[in-house]
Amino acid sequence: MRFLFAEYNKYRNSIDVYCCENTLLRLYCEQVEEKLITTPYSQLELDSMAFDHLLEYARMALDFKLHVWIDAVNNLDML
Repeated sequence: MRFLFAEYNKYRNSIDVYCCENTLLRLYCEQVEEKLITTPYSQLELDSMAFDHLLEYARMALDFKLHVWIDAVNNLDML
C-alpha cells in the first residue's frame, strides 16, 4: 500500500493516513500504543515521532515494528 500523506487528528488522537487507492486509514494512537512497554523517555520519543514523522509512525505501527523500536530506545535510555 502506498501512502500519500498523513496528518495528526487532535480531536481523535489519531493519525489519518491517506493512500493512493482513495483510502483513509485512521490509526488511534492509544490503541496502537496500549501494549507497548515504555519508559518516560521512550514515550516522549514515541509522541515526538507521532507528531513529527507521521508516515514513519504509521508504517511501523502497520508492520508491527513499534515494539522493536521502543525496545531499542529503552536500551539507549539505560546507557
